[in-house]
Amino acid sequence: MPDLSPQRRPNPTIAPPPEPEFTGSLFETLASTGIGFPVERDVITAIGADAATYLQGQLSQDVESMAEGDSAWSLLLQPQGKLAALVLVTRMSATSFALATEPGAGADALARLLRFKLRVDCELTLATRHGIALRGVGASSFVANGSTNRAELLVARFRWAGIDGVDVLGAESSSVPELPDGVPDVGADGAEYFRIAVGFPRAGVELDEKTNSGRGPASSRCRRRLRKVATSAKSSLLGSTPVATTHAAHLVRMAADAPVGADEQLHLDGETVGYLTSVVANPDGGVLALGYLMRKAGDAELFIAAESVVPVRLLGTV
Repeated sequence: MPDLSPQRRPNPTIAPPPEPEFTGSLFETLASTGIGFPVERDVITAIGADAATYLQGQLSQDVESMAEGDSAWSLLLQPQGKLAALVLVTRMSATSFALATEPGAGADALARLLRFKLRVDCELTLATRHGIALRGVGASSFVANGSTNRAELLVARFRWAGIDGVDVLGAESSSVPELPDGVPDVGADGAEYFRIAVGFPRAGVELDEKTNSGRGPASSRCRRRLRKVATSAKSSLLGSTPVATTHAAHLVRMAADAPVGADEQLHLDGETVGYLTSVVANPDGGVLALGYLMRKAGDAELFIAAESVVPVRLLGTV
């Protein structure tokens, strides 16, 4: 007899964006020794017999197929398709998961998860955890050498823009390992420079409540990268929507030789074509920035920050 059961239709295939090419002193260090810096994360722990099946319907990532110890980026969406949080989910065991978000974002993410938790064996708790982050060549070897083999540590490994990363987070009563010998601690300023340089969007800055999984201010390439690392082909996700094929703006990496401020508008031939969202001093001179650029800017590579009248160069899309 023919199979008449409902068939799930997978999301459309999304071509991955090309990995960007980075230059500068920081990326030379990433390739030679790696870098490290302290981190703080809001961590939601999900424990229970139904934890995997519940999260499978709430997160964009295919958590049921994750092996113990695996980590992956995932989107948590509102029913309307708007972004609630970008989380790094780690499977700790068959019945337990950890969802790490940026500091301050955990409470809203927890409220979103609790909103649809009905009659399921899955306890959700929120805690702030501190630790260390490694990026670059030393990240994978640090985990491989057994330095993080302690039950109280949360170890989350991932890649972004072709760069390896690992976050090692301890509980309140535990200590975290020190950075490996030879890995420089770049501190909070270095961490922010790295984030902007590789084009990692921050909650409340590049990503907010207006961000939609298929439309809205988040750029098409930013969504392509987020969906590449944070989604699977499943279509049962609450709030999932088809990916739009046209968008008004995209998230870009930029540079300027003189200081500019976040939120400054970008102009081309006297017309406003975008705005800056994040700016950081570049150790190699000038500043680096993230911002949104309208598609109508075309192939132009030079813009003017309106208030400071500073030329801003386009480095690439995120």
